Amino acid sequence: MPRDPEPARRKLLDAALLLFARDGIEAVSMREIRLAAGQRNSAATQYHFGSKEGVLKALLEDVLPPVVARRRELLTAATADEPRTIAEVAVTPLAELATGDDRQRAVVRFLSQLVDDENRSPARLADLLGDTVAADATALLRAWIPDVPRDVMDERILVGLTGVTHACAFYARGVDAGRRRDPDLFTDNLVDMFIGAMSAPVRATAR
Repeated sequence: MPRDPEPARRKLLDAALLLFARDGIEAVSMREIRLAAGQRNSAATQYHFGSKEGVLKALLEDVLPPVVARRRELLTAATADEPRTIAEVAVTPLAELATGDDRQRAVVRFLSQLVDDENRSPARLADLLGDTVAADATALLRAWIPDVPRDVMDERILVGLTGVTHACAFYARGVDAGRRRDPDLFTDNLVDMFIGAMSAPVRATAR
């Protein structure tokens, strides 16, 4: 009977997640992933994924569906009349990872590394990430603050989401290092900060 390839593939993905989360994507080699997964076959990573880009895509396909599903769930309750419900779509899924178990914290640290990866353009990241409910959430943000110029709002959303991702990764690293903070306070404060960033006054020179 042929050997089931799934356990080896799972070990490789889990190893890649931890290495990417700790060291960044570009700093990690295919060989390091194989060794961390305990695979003796020198071609194991290439066999299952083809390339590091293949590893990255498979890892995103593995870790993102729960995030997307949670965002969809929150989006159904979000309205432009209640800013906090909109902010929670952006913040809560990542904050739940940061305050979750070991693997969830590794996921948000990996996503933070991905955001910082200069070798991947926003368009390429969008292709890798797939449907993240971004379009619907962005439309709600614009409806909530219609007076902010579109280009300014786009910049705020980009900076805001990047900041949220990094803040969650920072919290997760603290937990990993044994520094405990109130998870509810962290999440509520991050939602408040996101609201403040989106609704800040616009300078008259902005257009």
